[in-house]
Amino acid sequence: MPPGDLEIDATFTDQADPATADIVWLGASAGTISPSFAMDIIEYTVSVPHDVEGFSLYAQAKNPAAEISLEQTPPLEQTPPIEEPPEEPGDGSVDFDTELTLAEGLNTYTITVTPQDGESPSKTYTINVIKLPDLSLGSFKLTGESDFEQDLAQLEKQTVYVPLTEVTLTAAPADGSGATVEVKPGTEISDINPSPPTKVTVTVSKTVSGVSTPYTKTYTLNLSYSENLTGKP
Repeated sequence: MPPGDLEIDATFTDQADPATADIVWLGASAGTISPSFAMDIIEYTVSVPHDVEGFSLYAQAKNPAAEISLEQTPPLEQTPPIEEPPEEPGDGSVDFDTELTLAEGLNTYTITVTPQDGESPSKTYTINVIKLPDLSLGSFKLTGESDFEQDLAQLEKQTVYVPLTEVTLTAAPADGSGATVEVKPGTEISDINPSPPTKVTVTVSKTVSGVSTPYTKTYTLNLSYSENLTGKP
C-alpha cells in the first residue's frame, strides 16, 4: 500500500438504543396538532370540529421494541374509559383508532413510552384534544307586519332587502347545543337604512369543559330598506 493511503473496512448496523423512550411521529385523524411535532416537545393541543364522532391518535416509538401505551384523563364524568392499547409493540407504532370517544370540551390523553431495557426512565407525551362546540344557528328569521317573514338560516355577511322599516329578528342556537345567542343592537330593529345598510350581528357562544375562554361565532347581517319591495318576499 503506497504511503499516505489508508483503507478501512467498516460495517454499520441500524440498532435502536434500548434505553430510548422517544416517539418519532405523532398523528391525529382530525384537526391539526400544535405545535408541530418534535421529540423534545412533550405537550400538544389539537382542536376538532363538533361533528367528529370518532377520533384517532397515532404514535411511533423510536425504538420498535419499546412499549408504548395510551391513557385518558376524563374531564367529564360521562367521558368513557379507554381500552388497553395493543400488548405487542411490533414496529413501535400504535394506532388507537377504536379507543377514543370525545366529549365536548377538553379531552386529555397521555402517551407513555417505556424503554426496551426496562431500567431507563419512561417518557410521557400529553395530547390535549378539544372538541369544539356547535355554534350554528337553528333558526334565524326576520318578521314584520303584513305577513312578512324571511328565513335567514343560511345567510351570513349578506345584504338583505326588506320592504319594512321595522322588523323583528329571532335567532336561536342549534337544538341541543347549549349555546347562547346575543343580537346587537337588538331583536327589535326600526328605521332600517336604505344606504348604508343597517348592520346587525348575531353572536353564538359557549364555554366548554376544561377551556376558560368561550368559543364564539358571529353572523353579520346587513339590512337595507327598499320601497321597491312589496308583499311577502
